[in-house]
Amino acid sequence: MTLVLEAPDPAAPHPPGRRLSRALRDIRDEGADSVAVHELTTRMGERAFGALLALFSLVNLLPAPPGSGVILAAPLVLIGAQAALGARAPWLPRFVRHRRISQPRFGKALKRTLPALDWLEAFSRPRLTFLFNPPAERLIGLVCAILAIVSMIPIPFAHMAPAIAVGIYGLALMQRDGVLLIVAIGLTLLSAVLFMLGAGAVVTLLHHLSPIVSGGVQAPL
Repeated sequence: MTLVLEAPDPAAPHPPGRRLSRALRDIRDEGADSVAVHELTTRMGERAFGALLALFSLVNLLPAPPGSGVILAAPLVLIGAQAALGARAPWLPRFVRHRRISQPRFGKALKRTLPALDWLEAFSRPRLTFLFNPPAERLIGLVCAILAIVSMIPIPFAHMAPAIAVGIYGLALMQRDGVLLIVAIGLTLLSAVLFMLGAGAVVTLLHHLSPIVSGGVQAPL
C-alpha cells in the first residue's frame, strides 16, 4: 500500500535532471526578501524527498547554538519516516513549510554549503540505478530517520557523520546514483562505529566520575 501525503504541484517547474544547487541558486537570485521551505519542494517536484534530506542535513552541519540539534534534526526524522512508509511526496507541518528564512541568512548558508554540494553533484550521475526500487527507497528512508535520531544525541564525535550520511543519501536519491548510495552506506557504518566509541567514552567517564560525585555529596559524620 502506498501512503499519499502531499502530491507535488503538477504545474511546478521540475525538469528531469534538475540539480539541488541550481534550484537553490535560482531561489537566491530571484532576490526575494525571504525564502520558504515549500518553495524548494515545489521546484524539485518528484525529487523533493532527496532534496529535503540533503537540505536539512546541510542545515544540521551549519554552526548552531548548543541544544538546537534536536530541533534541526526533527524534520529529517519526519521525512525519513515518510519515505520508509512509501509516501509519494513529503509532508511537513504548515509552520515548517511556510517558515521563512531571510535572504541574507539564506545567502550566507549557501556560501558555506554550495562548494561541497557543487563538488558532489559534479561527481554524481545516474549509476547502478538497479539499486533504486521501492523497497530499497523505503529502507533508505528508515536508515535516514535512524541516523537523524542518532545525530540528536549529544555524544562526542557522533554528530557530523550521520548528518553527512543523510545528505549523501538525499543526493543519491535525487541523482539515482548507486555509487553515492554505497558511499552513504559506508558513512552509515562509520556513524555506527563513532556512536559506539562515543557512547563507550561517555559511560567510562561517568563510571570514573560517579565515586567522586557520590563522595562529594556524602553527608559528614
